[in-house]
Amino acid sequence: SYASTVIIILHGWFSEDVNGARAYLPYADKLDRAGFTSITLSMRGWPETGGIDDCGHKQSQDMVDVIDLIKNRSPVEYRHIGIVGFSQGGQVALLTAAKSTQLDFTVAYFPVTDIDAWQKSSNIKGITDDYIPYTCAQVPGNELKSPINHVASISAPVLFIHGDEDFRVPIEQSLSMVEKMQQNNRYSELLIIKKADHGDFSAEQNQLAFDTAVDFIRRHIE
Repeated sequence: SYASTVIIILHGWFSEDVNGARAYLPYADKLDRAGFTSITLSMRGWPETGGIDDCGHKQSQDMVDVIDLIKNRSPVEYRHIGIVGFSQGGQVALLTAAKSTQLDFTVAYFPVTDIDAWQKSSNIKGITDDYIPYTCAQVPGNELKSPINHVASISAPVLFIHGDEDFRVPIEQSLSMVEKMQQNNRYSELLIIKKADHGDFSAEQNQLAFDTAVDFIRRHIE
């Protein structure tokens, strides 16, 4: 049984009135049907959490605390724990993997990995002219919040899933991270979804991504 494996699901950026945890309940249901124990969380800055979105910085420390809670202080004993994160949730998942030694795997769907490169390459003006200069600047130093600068601290295997026509978070964000992980002898895999924009996958593409993620997780906990 995979029920002793907990998978934390992290949403991407939404408008601030959207409950990110609720938005990913269908994905959690699919993981539950595959035999895993899963939980969806809203990151700080989204209901009902309080706090502010800080572009991944304190949000990833929150996840370290959640992992510690599940792994060390839960009345139920879980053998494995991992994160599946989407977009900003993927960025937070990768930062968490660099800060916690207790993760067994990470799956990052179309994540931000290098904020400075993202500002130069995204075609969304709200990101390049507003989100990065203002929201990300609340914690100075984009290198702090860019997973690509923390590769050497990541010990758990990582699966990247990215559409090759993603203009919001271009696929180079995953490609450069995979390359950096290879240079540092860190294990990663990459699934490229052909003709897919940012999270705009067809039903077939969604299923391929999900099946690949489940296969990846099973291989790294057995």
